[in-house]
Amino acid sequence: MFARGSVLVVALALAALAGCVTNTRANLSNAAQNLEYNAKALAHDTGDDVARGDDRTDETADYSHYSREYARDATALARNAHELRIALDEGASDSEVRAVFDRVSRSYHAVRDEVSHSDSLQARRDLGPVTDSYRAIAHELGIHVARDEYIPPA
Repeated sequence: MFARGSVLVVALALAALAGCVTNTRANLSNAAQNLEYNAKALAHDTGDDVARGDDRTDETADYSHYSREYARDATALARNAHELRIALDEGASDSEVRAVFDRVSRSYHAVRDEVSHSDSLQARRDLGPVTDSYRAIAHELGIHVARDEYIPPA
């Protein structure tokens, strides 16, 4: 009798653990999809600014150079976020997901650095949804980073 009870407890614990893993993957996939969407919107908006030569939101002397760099970095972030979502949807291993997230992280920080160097309030606002999505992914992966790492320096 005791052995059956132990087996039942172990089986329930394993089922609960599997449910948590599945739920975590679903949350991670949703967060990656949100990041992909927000990064694509950011890349699209920066591309529009470059095409228009719109320098109304930035007072720097070399806005066109800044805009090209920012658009390139935003596009790379969108591409890497897409790769992360695909990896998750295709059931990539945890190490593969982490490797793709590392590329996402480098892209995110490149965009974040461009925003911090721009002195553009609009760029900071545009980065907000991207940052929220990035933080959600980091949270789901169990990566705990200080809040100030997400905020462009003043």
